[in-house]
Amino acid sequence: MGLSGEVVDRRWVTIVMRCVTTVAYRIKVNGELSDQRVSRPCRMLQKIRVIYQGWHQASIIFCSDDLLLLLKADERSAGCLQNVLSLHEICSGQTINKEKSSIMFNSNSRESRRASFKATLDIGVEAWNEKYFGLVVYMGRSKAKTYNYLKERVWKIQGWKEKLLSRAWKDILIKAVSQAIPTFAMSCFDLTKTLCDKISMLICHFFWAQQDRENKMHWISWEHLCSQKDKGGLGYRDLHLFNLGMLARQAWQLLSNPESLCAWVLRAKYFHEGKLLEVGPGISYSWRSIVRGVQALKSGLIWRVGYGTKIDI
Repeated sequence: MGLSGEVVDRRWVTIVMRCVTTVAYRIKVNGELSDQRVSRPCRMLQKIRVIYQGWHQASIIFCSDDLLLLLKADERSAGCLQNVLSLHEICSGQTINKEKSSIMFNSNSRESRRASFKATLDIGVEAWNEKYFGLVVYMGRSKAKTYNYLKERVWKIQGWKEKLLSRAWKDILIKAVSQAIPTFAMSCFDLTKTLCDKISMLICHFFWAQQDRENKMHWISWEHLCSQKDKGGLGYRDLHLFNLGMLARQAWQLLSNPESLCAWVLRAKYFHEGKLLEVGPGISYSWRSIVRGVQALKSGLIWRVGYGTKIDI
């Protein structure tokens, strides 16, 4: 059927596009198909529970080629996990790289149990600073030490030949590289104002310095450089406010998409009544970060009257 040169009704185009863009998939877990249909399984993050021949339940988080296993540190669990991994190698024809694998134990685990667990799985690397999707897995008490890798990555721009870069080139490098590095971490965790100020100080030093480790006069304050261009600034981000804005965005996603997988999990754990705007801080650092976003969101929310169905008179 040729349609070139003719005007096609928009409704017909919409129907055709629905046929080619609404493909959905269902994932089979433990022999059962999931009820939820997804359109992009390769980008989906799933958390499931697996029971293998009477094995203790183990939480599994997987996405693409990354895998995170959470289970009890005993010989039985280690043996069952080794059997599962061996079966996976036989069925898939792929070998698990033990050198790139690592184990993290609870601080209450005995040393003998740790040694036995690592020997059973043949994994000798025990790392607390492991990262998953670019974020740290273990959150210590000191947030400065936990996110020190962000400062190191930002500091790498000092390796550029500052004396060969003009102010305009530095402006582009700061906006495209330096201030973009902590964006993903800021969308998940509250990096604290102290850490954001330290990162801003490194960026400010790079902007004014001519050579590495050279202290130059800062003729304009960093706060003024962060203001809008029409107000005399350069439009740099205030990293602390940007961090709160990213967390507020997460809170808004929970409010606007209450039926999403993330909203279901967090609601079952932290706000059972479904009132996100009235929640308090919890034990989890990630949840406390979302609560900070909720607080920032509440400061800018307004209540607009719609149909009036939710108004108590």
